[in-house]
Amino acid sequence: MNREAAVAVATELAQQILTAFPEASAVCLGGSVAYAVEATDAISDLDIFVYWQSSLCPPDEFAARWSAAFGTRITVRRREYFLEHRHLACGLDIDLKHMTVHRVWRFANQEPNLDELYLEKIHSLYHYLVLAEVPGSAIRTIIDRTRARMTTDAIGMAGYALETYGKQVYSAIKQGVLRQEPMAAADCFDTALHTLVHIAYLQNGQWPPPYKWRLTASRAGRLPEWNAIHDAVAELRHGHDEPLVERLITLRKVERAVAGGYQRHPWSAFTEDHWWWAGLRPLLGNGVFV
Repeated sequence: MNREAAVAVATELAQQILTAFPEASAVCLGGSVAYAVEATDAISDLDIFVYWQSSLCPPDEFAARWSAAFGTRITVRRREYFLEHRHLACGLDIDLKHMTVHRVWRFANQEPNLDELYLEKIHSLYHYLVLAEVPGSAIRTIIDRTRARMTTDAIGMAGYALETYGKQVYSAIKQGVLRQEPMAAADCFDTALHTLVHIAYLQNGQWPPPYKWRLTASRAGRLPEWNAIHDAVAELRHGHDEPLVERLITLRKVERAVAGGYQRHPWSAFTEDHWWWAGLRPLLGNGVFV
Protein backbone atom coordinates (compact mmCIF):
# COMPACT_ATOMS: atom_id res chain seq x y z
CA MET A 1 0.00 0.00 0.00
CA ASN A 2 1.39 3.41 -0.95
CA ARG A 3 1.69 6.29 1.48
CA GLU A 4 -1.41 8.13 0.24
CA ALA A 5 -3.59 5.05 0.74
CA ALA A 6 -2.05 4.36 4.15
CA VAL A 7 -2.77 7.92 5.32
CA ALA A 8 -6.37 7.56 4.10
CA VAL A 9 -6.81 4.38 6.18
CA ALA A 10 -5.27 6.12 9.21
CA THR A 11 -7.54 9.16 8.79
CA GLU A 12 -10.68 7.02 8.70
CA LEU A 13 -9.56 5.17 11.82
CA ALA A 14 -8.82 8.47 13.56
CA GLN A 15 -12.37 9.71 13.00
CA GLN A 16 -13.74 6.45 14.36
CA ILE A 17 -11.56 6.73 17.47
CA LEU A 18 -12.82 10.24 18.26
CA THR A 19 -16.39 8.94 17.96
CA ALA A 20 -15.78 5.89 20.14
CA PHE A 21 -13.78 7.74 22.79
CA PRO A 22 -15.19 11.20 23.58
CA GLU A 23 -12.29 11.74 26.01
CA ALA A 24 -9.88 11.85 23.05
CA SER A 25 -9.18 15.26 21.54
CA ALA A 26 -6.71 14.55 18.72
CA VAL A 27 -5.25 11.70 16.69
CA CYS A 28 -1.87 12.06 14.95
CA LEU A 29 0.24 9.98 12.60
CA GLY A 30 3.92 9.69 13.46
CA GLY A 31 6.78 7.47 12.41
CA SER A 32 8.25 6.94 8.98
CA VAL A 33 4.96 7.17 7.06
CA ALA A 34 4.36 10.66 8.42
CA TYR A 35 7.96 11.70 7.80
CA ALA A 36 8.64 10.93 4.16
CA VAL A 37 7.17 9.31 1.08
CA GLU A 38 10.48 7.67 0.21
CA ALA A 39 10.70 6.03 3.65
CA THR A 40 7.40 4.15 3.24
CA ASP A 41 7.60 0.56 2.04
CA ALA A 42 5.76 -2.74 2.22
CA ILE A 43 6.92 -3.49 5.77
CA SER A 44 6.13 -0.06 7.20
CA ASP A 45 3.56 -0.09 9.98
CA LEU A 46 1.54 2.91 11.07
CA ASP A 47 2.32 4.74 14.31
CA ILE A 48 -0.79 6.49 15.59
CA PHE A 49 -0.89 8.68 18.70
CA VAL A 50 -4.19 9.39 20.42
CA TYR A 51 -4.34 12.29 22.88
CA TRP A 52 -6.87 12.38 25.68
CA GLN A 53 -8.00 15.48 27.53
CA SER A 54 -8.81 13.51 30.67
CA SER A 55 -7.12 10.60 32.42
CA LEU A 56 -6.81 7.30 30.60
CA CYS A 57 -9.25 4.59 31.60
CA PRO A 58 -7.95 1.26 33.01
CA PRO A 59 -6.61 -1.21 30.40
CA ASP A 60 -9.42 -3.74 30.84
CA GLU A 61 -12.08 -1.07 30.46
CA PHE A 62 -10.29 0.36 27.45
CA ALA A 63 -10.04 -3.06 25.78
CA ALA A 64 -13.76 -3.68 26.29
CA ARG A 65 -14.69 -0.29 24.83
CA TRP A 66 -12.40 -0.82 21.84
CA SER A 67 -13.91 -4.26 21.22
CA ALA A 68 -17.42 -2.83 21.35
CA ALA A 69 -16.53 -0.05 18.89
CA PHE A 70 -14.38 -1.97 16.41
CA GLY A 71 -15.43 -5.59 16.86
CA THR A 72 -11.91 -6.85 17.59
CA ARG A 73 -10.28 -8.12 20.74
CA ILE A 74 -7.01 -6.45 21.66
CA THR A 75 -4.25 -6.81 24.23
CA VAL A 76 -3.62 -3.49 25.96
CA ARG A 77 -0.22 -2.86 27.53
CA ARG A 78 0.12 -0.25 30.24
CA ARG A 79 3.36 1.70 29.95
CA GLU A 80 4.61 4.32 32.37
CA TYR A 81 2.39 7.06 31.00
CA PHE A 82 0.45 5.63 28.07
CA LEU A 83 -1.60 2.66 26.86
CA GLU A 84 -0.43 0.76 23.81
CA HIS A 85 -2.08 -1.80 21.55
CA ARG A 86 -2.15 -2.93 17.94
CA HIS A 87 -4.93 -2.92 15.37
CA LEU A 88 -5.24 -4.35 11.85
CA ALA A 89 -7.06 -2.33 9.19
CA CYS A 90 -7.08 -2.95 5.44
CA GLY A 91 -4.04 -5.18 5.83
CA LEU A 92 -2.05 -2.51 7.66
CA ASP A 93 -0.43 -3.24 11.01
CA ILE A 94 -1.13 -0.23 13.23
CA ASP A 95 0.56 0.55 16.53
CA LEU A 96 -1.51 2.89 18.70
CA LYS A 97 -0.41 4.78 21.78
CA HIS A 98 -2.92 6.64 23.96
CA MET A 99 -1.76 9.34 26.36
CA THR A 100 -2.95 12.61 27.87
CA VAL A 101 -2.34 15.95 26.18
CA HIS A 102 -0.74 17.08 29.43
CA ARG A 103 2.02 14.51 28.99
CA VAL A 104 2.98 15.61 25.50
CA TRP A 105 2.84 19.27 26.55
CA ARG A 106 5.30 18.57 29.36
CA PHE A 107 7.56 16.62 27.03
CA ALA A 108 7.58 19.34 24.37
CA ASN A 109 8.56 21.98 26.91
CA GLN A 110 11.41 20.18 28.64
CA GLU A 111 15.04 21.11 28.06
CA PRO A 112 16.43 19.42 24.93
CA ASN A 113 18.93 16.61 25.42
CA LEU A 114 20.71 13.81 23.53
CA ASP A 115 18.93 10.87 25.13
CA GLU A 116 17.96 8.44 22.36
CA LEU A 117 14.35 8.17 23.50
CA TYR A 118 14.05 11.95 23.65
CA LEU A 119 15.50 12.30 20.13
CA GLU A 120 13.09 9.72 18.73
CA LYS A 121 10.07 11.34 20.34
CA ILE A 122 10.94 14.96 19.51
CA HIS A 123 11.67 14.01 15.89
CA SER A 124 8.31 12.24 15.66
CA LEU A 125 6.44 15.15 17.27
CA TYR A 126 8.05 17.60 14.85
CA HIS A 127 6.82 15.56 11.88
CA TYR A 128 3.34 14.71 13.18
CA LEU A 129 0.49 14.63 10.70
CA VAL A 130 -2.76 15.56 12.46
CA LEU A 131 -5.39 13.09 11.26
CA ALA A 132 -8.39 14.30 13.27
CA GLU A 133 -9.11 16.62 16.20
CA VAL A 134 -11.94 18.16 18.12
CA PRO A 135 -12.46 21.95 18.31
CA GLY A 136 -10.15 23.52 20.86
CA SER A 137 -7.57 20.74 20.71
CA ALA A 138 -4.14 21.87 21.90
CA ILE A 139 -2.15 19.48 19.72
CA ARG A 140 -1.48 21.92 16.85
CA THR A 141 -0.21 24.52 19.31
CA ILE A 142 2.21 21.94 20.73
CA ILE A 143 3.38 20.86 17.28
CA ASP A 144 3.81 24.46 16.10
CA ARG A 145 5.84 25.29 19.20
CA THR A 146 8.07 22.26 18.62
CA ARG A 147 8.66 23.26 15.01
CA ALA A 148 9.38 26.86 15.90
CA ARG A 149 12.02 25.82 18.43
CA MET A 150 13.70 23.09 16.41
CA THR A 151 16.45 25.02 14.65
CA THR A 152 17.49 26.95 17.75
CA ASP A 153 17.34 23.90 20.03
CA ALA A 154 19.15 21.60 17.61
CA ILE A 155 21.97 24.01 16.82
CA GLY A 156 22.30 24.74 20.52
CA MET A 157 22.70 21.04 21.24
CA ALA A 158 25.37 20.69 18.53
CA GLY A 159 28.00 22.30 20.77
CA TYR A 160 27.10 20.01 23.65
CA ALA A 161 27.30 17.01 21.31
CA LEU A 162 30.74 18.09 20.09
CA GLU A 163 32.06 18.26 23.66
CA THR A 164 30.66 14.77 24.21
CA TYR A 165 32.21 13.50 20.97
CA GLY A 166 35.62 14.92 21.90
CA LYS A 167 35.61 13.16 25.26
CA GLN A 168 34.64 9.87 23.62
CA VAL A 169 37.45 10.04 21.06
CA TYR A 170 39.95 11.06 23.73
CA SER A 171 38.80 8.14 25.91
CA ALA A 172 39.02 5.65 23.03
CA ILE A 173 42.63 6.67 22.43
CA LYS A 174 43.51 6.66 26.13
CA GLN A 175 41.92 3.30 26.88
CA GLY A 176 42.81 1.50 23.66
CA VAL A 177 46.17 2.89 22.62
CA LEU A 178 47.74 3.95 25.90
CA ARG A 179 46.15 1.51 28.40
CA GLN A 180 45.56 -1.45 26.08
CA GLU A 181 41.94 -1.89 27.15
CA PRO A 182 40.36 -2.95 23.82
CA MET A 183 36.79 -3.55 25.03
CA ALA A 184 36.57 -0.19 26.74
CA ALA A 185 38.13 1.50 23.71
CA ALA A 186 35.67 -0.17 21.32
CA ASP A 187 32.75 1.06 23.40
CA CYS A 188 34.11 4.63 23.44
CA PHE A 189 34.79 4.46 19.70
CA ASP A 190 31.28 3.30 18.78
CA THR A 191 29.71 5.95 21.00
CA ALA A 192 31.90 8.61 19.38
CA LEU A 193 30.72 7.60 15.91
CA HIS A 194 27.06 7.72 17.00
CA THR A 195 27.56 11.17 18.51
CA LEU A 196 29.30 12.39 15.36
CA VAL A 197 26.23 11.42 13.33
CA HIS A 198 24.11 13.35 15.86
CA ILE A 199 26.24 16.41 15.14
CA ALA A 200 25.72 16.06 11.39
CA TYR A 201 21.99 16.65 11.91
CA LEU A 202 22.17 19.09 14.80
CA GLN A 203 24.58 21.50 13.07
CA ASN A 204 22.04 21.73 10.22
CA GLY A 205 19.24 22.65 12.63
CA GLN A 206 17.58 19.23 12.50
CA TRP A 207 16.77 16.64 15.11
CA PRO A 208 18.38 13.27 14.27
CA PRO A 209 15.78 10.75 13.11
CA PRO A 210 15.32 7.46 15.00
CA TYR A 211 18.47 5.38 15.20
CA LYS A 212 17.44 2.82 12.56
CA TRP A 213 16.97 5.57 9.95
CA ARG A 214 19.91 7.79 10.83
CA LEU A 215 22.29 6.59 8.11
CA THR A 216 19.79 5.73 5.38
CA ALA A 217 19.60 7.75 2.18
CA SER A 218 15.90 8.51 2.72
CA ARG A 219 16.80 10.47 5.87
CA ALA A 220 20.49 11.37 5.89
CA GLY A 221 20.35 12.07 2.17
CA ARG A 222 18.80 15.41 3.06
CA LEU A 223 22.00 16.55 4.73
CA PRO A 224 24.29 18.68 2.56
CA GLU A 225 27.29 16.64 3.75
CA TRP A 226 25.64 13.28 3.07
CA ASN A 227 27.81 12.05 0.20
CA ALA A 228 31.07 12.67 2.04
CA ILE A 229 29.68 11.21 5.28
CA HIS A 230 28.36 8.13 3.48
CA ASP A 231 31.70 7.38 1.83
CA ALA A 232 33.68 7.88 5.05
CA VAL A 233 31.32 5.76 7.18
CA ALA A 234 31.31 3.02 4.52
CA GLU A 235 35.11 2.93 4.65
CA LEU A 236 34.96 2.73 8.44
CA ARG A 237 32.44 -0.13 8.42
CA HIS A 238 34.42 -2.12 5.86
CA GLY A 239 37.47 -1.90 8.10
CA HIS A 240 35.82 -3.06 11.31
CA ASP A 241 38.55 -5.68 11.88
CA GLU A 242 41.37 -3.17 11.56
CA PRO A 243 43.53 -2.23 14.56
CA LEU A 244 42.18 0.61 16.66
CA VAL A 245 44.68 3.21 15.43
CA GLU A 246 43.67 2.61 11.79
CA ARG A 247 39.99 2.84 12.73
CA LEU A 248 40.63 6.09 14.57
CA ILE A 249 42.31 7.53 11.48
CA THR A 250 39.22 6.57 9.46
CA LEU A 251 36.98 8.09 12.14
CA ARG A 252 38.89 11.31 11.59
CA LYS A 253 37.80 11.16 7.94
CA VAL A 254 34.17 10.91 9.04
CA GLU A 255 34.76 13.85 11.37
CA ARG A 256 36.18 15.93 8.53
CA ALA A 257 33.22 15.01 6.33
CA VAL A 258 30.83 16.26 9.02
CA ALA A 259 32.87 19.34 9.94
CA GLY A 260 33.72 20.44 6.40
CA GLY A 261 36.36 23.10 6.78
CA TYR A 262 35.88 23.40 10.56
CA GLN A 263 34.59 26.94 10.02
CA ARG A 264 30.96 26.38 11.03
CA HIS A 265 29.28 26.02 14.40
CA PRO A 266 30.08 24.10 16.53
CA TRP A 267 33.45 23.22 14.99
CA SER A 268 34.79 26.74 14.56
CA ALA A 269 35.74 26.98 18.24
CA PHE A 270 38.17 24.11 17.72
CA THR A 271 39.64 25.02 14.32
CA GLU A 272 43.22 24.92 15.58
CA ASP A 273 42.84 22.88 18.75
CA HIS A 274 41.29 19.46 18.23
CA TRP A 275 42.27 18.44 21.74
CA TRP A 276 40.56 15.06 21.53
CA TRP A 277 43.28 13.79 19.18
CA ALA A 278 46.14 14.86 21.44
CA GLY A 279 46.96 11.31 22.54
CA LEU A 280 47.40 10.10 18.97
CA ARG A 281 49.47 12.95 17.59
CA PRO A 282 52.76 11.89 19.21
CA LEU A 283 52.38 8.42 17.66
CA LEU A 284 51.44 9.49 14.14
CA GLY A 285 52.57 13.07 13.71
CA ASN A 286 50.35 16.01 12.79
CA GLY A 287 50.03 15.16 9.09
CA VAL A 288 46.98 12.96 9.52
CA PHE A 289 45.10 15.81 11.23
CA VAL A 290 45.49 18.41 8.52
